Amino acid sequence: MEPRDPLRADNPSKWVRQFSQWAFSILIPLVAAILLFVVIRAKLHGEQLPSFVISIEAVGFAAVIVTGTLFLVRALREHRQSEQRYRQMAANIQEVFWMMDADSKRALEVNEAYETITGRSRESLMENPTSYEEVIHPEDRAHVLGKLDEATRTGKFDERFRITLPDRSIRWVRVHGFPVRNAAGKIWRLVGTAQDITEQKEAEDQVARNLVIAEEARAEAEALRKATLALTQDLHNIVPDIP
Repeated sequence: MEPRDPLRADNPSKWVRQFSQWAFSILIPLVAAILLFVVIRAKLHGEQLPSFVISIEAVGFAAVIVTGTLFLVRALREHRQSEQRYRQMAANIQEVFWMMDADSKRALEVNEAYETITGRSRESLMENPTSYEEVIHPEDRAHVLGKLDEATRTGKFDERFRITLPDRSIRWVRVHGFPVRNAAGKIWRLVGTAQDITEQKEAEDQVARNLVIAEEARAEAEALRKATLALTQDLHNIVPDIP
């Protein structure tokens, strides 16, 4: 079976249509520019142009205006559709998606999952872009903020830490951060995800506790075995062998 080329167009007519649109959008302004040059040159030389040339020039400019307007409307419509799809995805995903300014460390964007995980409204973070610091557990805050400051230079952030909810309950989260660089290569944004791993952390802690209990039981069994062996040897030394 011939391997599928991912770059091959599934619908050639779509690409032909797009190419035709772009060619038309370039051809019309080019023709209008040429006619404008002809008109200006004729005026500079005091020449009288035929009325049909003026008419063609007017039609050309009208076509340029109409074409530009259509492309602008189409671009706005596609942008709105793309933004709507992003909003729908962000609103229905369980992970927090966030964006932060690298210099000020102020939150720029966060999706609705922030409310589910932290118990605080998205609007409260947008009104106070550094209020996320208060969400971090006091015992973890200094470490996490230090790593965040380091991430603004390295672009790497991957931490597990505790957060406190308004009802004073505690959850564990894992936060990944990735750099966004400007044209000069400087990190100017941090984007990433935050995931509630409370159940996973509790399961890991339970496994660790079970391992400790098993190790303690093994140690007690080993100590009992050694004590029994020592007692057996003592009894053997005390009681003489019967001939």
